[in-house]
Amino acid sequence: MDHFKWVSVSGSLVALGIGKGYPGPTARMDYTLYVDESGTFQGERQRLGVRVVVGVLLRGGPEVHRQPVHASIGNAFGWFCPPWHAAEITPARLAIRLRTIEPAHVPAELRGMREALAHVNAFALRAQAPGLEHSLRKAAERLQRNAWRAVGACCREFDGQVIVCAEHDHERASWQSTYPSMLVGTVQGALLHLALRGEAGSRIHVLAEDRTDKVTPDVATIEASVHKAWSRLGRGTAPPRLAGPVAFLAKGQHPGLVLADFLAHRIGPHGRADQAWPPGDCRSWNRRQLADRMRRFEAQLPVHVNDAVHVLPSLIDVLTGKTTAAEASTSLRGALSRLPEGVLAAALESGCETLQLCVEVGL
Repeated sequence: MDHFKWVSVSGSLVALGIGKGYPGPTARMDYTLYVDESGTFQGERQRLGVRVVVGVLLRGGPEVHRQPVHASIGNAFGWFCPPWHAAEITPARLAIRLRTIEPAHVPAELRGMREALAHVNAFALRAQAPGLEHSLRKAAERLQRNAWRAVGACCREFDGQVIVCAEHDHERASWQSTYPSMLVGTVQGALLHLALRGEAGSRIHVLAEDRTDKVTPDVATIEASVHKAWSRLGRGTAPPRLAGPVAFLAKGQHPGLVLADFLAHRIGPHGRADQAWPPGDCRSWNRRQLADRMRRFEAQLPVHVNDAVHVLPSLIDVLTGKTTAAEASTSLRGALSRLPEGVLAAALESGCETLQLCVEVGL
C-alpha cells in the first residue's frame, strides 16, 4: 500500500501533507531537478500525440549525486558501457554493442551470441536469426529490469519525487515547439511542491538535457507565483527558490540525467508520439495508469503531473489571488467531465485535489 495520499501541486499528483510518507517541514536544503523529455514537441499540420517533460527531484546538489548515481547505474549496466539511454536497450542495439566491445569484457553467457552476430545484420535479426533475436531480447529485458531497479534505488536514496508536465495534441501545434512552456511547467511544479511542504529557504538546481529548441526560462517569472502564495499564507521565512538559471547539458555530463531519461521513457508515449489519441485513451492516461508504470522501478515514488496550458494557469491564478480555489475547482471539475483537447485526465484529477488543499489552507 502507498504510504502517501495523492494530492496536487500546480495540477500535480503529489504526496503532500497527509499520511505516513509525509516528512513534514524541513530545514533549508538544496535539491536538484534533472529533466528529460519524451514525445514530439513540434510539427506542421500534424497531431503530436502525448508528450511529457519529466523531472526527477532529488535531495542535495548535483555534486552530491554524481558519484553514487554513476556507480549505481554503472553496476546495473555492467558490460553495457556508456552512453546509457533507455531507448538503446533493444536487441539491435545490444547486438551492435556486443560487436564493438573488447572480447574480454563480454559476459560468458553472451560470448556465443557475439560470435554469431558476425554473420547477421543487427537490424534484421528477426528475419535472419530469430533464435538469436529472442536471446538478445531476453538479455535486453534483464538489462532493463536492472536499470529500473537502479533508478528506483537512487531515487529512494535521495528522497526522489517525479515531476511531470504532460500534454496531448493542441490545435495550436505547429513548428513552434511546446517544449519551453512545458519545461517551465515542470520547474514550477517542483518549486510549488517544496513550497507546500513548507521548505523555507530551499533551493533547486535545474539540469536539463540539451535541445536545439531550448529556451532558458526566466528565474523570476518561474518563482513569482510561488513567492506570492508564500506571502499570502503569512510565511515569515524565505520561500523556496531556484539556485540559478536552467543548465542545459549533454546527457553524459551528469548521471542524474540518466535517471530522468529512464523515467521519461517509461512515463512517455511508448511509440505513439506522432499519433492522435481518441478521447477514451486521453481519459485512460490517469494516475492509476502512471502508478502501474512506476511500479517497474520498485520504489514508492510520488508522481506529480501538471499541464502547462490548462491546469497550471488555473492554479497560478489561485496562488496569486486572481480567483478563489473554490471557483477554480468548479471550473476544473467541469473540464474533467468533458476532457478538453490537449488535456490528459491525470492533470485534471490532481488539479481538483490541489484546489481542495488550497481551500483548506485559505487560498
